[in-house]
Amino acid sequence: MSHCLLGIDACNTMIKAVLFSLDGHVLSVAGRAGATHQPRAGYAERPIEAMWHDVSGAITDCLQQAGDAGRRVIAMGVAGHGNGLYALDPRQQPVIGIQSIDSRADALVRELERQGKHEAIYQRSLQTPWAAATPLLMSWLKRHDAALYRRIAHVLCAKDVISHFLCGSLTGDYSDVAGAGLIDYRRRGYDRELMALYDLPDALALPPV
Repeated sequence: MSHCLLGIDACNTMIKAVLFSLDGHVLSVAGRAGATHQPRAGYAERPIEAMWHDVSGAITDCLQQAGDAGRRVIAMGVAGHGNGLYALDPRQQPVIGIQSIDSRADALVRELERQGKHEAIYQRSLQTPWAAATPLLMSWLKRHDAALYRRIAHVLCAKDVISHFLCGSLTGDYSDVAGAGLIDYRRRGYDRELMALYDLPDALALPPV
């Protein structure tokens, strides 16, 4: 029997699982509608526990549809929307999940513009700060929800929190952390001065890339 690959995608609307043969043919597809919680105007949150429930459900449905092929998975690939914020505490338990359609930090973006930090951030990161950018959301939480902010020990993107649940990893990749404005392109890595522009400490628990 041939081996198979499982792909998982966590976008802002759906959680999808697709089983592929090694030559790229789709063997089965399943999805769950990911619910967006809006506790206040402009907020767009996806509880991490609910996200994992939808991911595990989509995987289960996909493998069951495939029958015998579902028992021959040799590798998985995970994708998800960029930016937003998926945070875990020191015990690697969920703290908060914020989607990339959230706009709570919009006023903070305008503040950075008035202070002249907007351009300085772009010069270092090659990213224009916007409301749902990961460091802007962290800065917003630090200012407006300090108790929750202090609980955060691990800062992840959507796909990374799924990988964590699947295999225990706490990692990121250059495409996500760079797209979130967290990388200083001159150093090709995290940078204390860039974090200071966001009013964030250099000890912020960002994932190894």
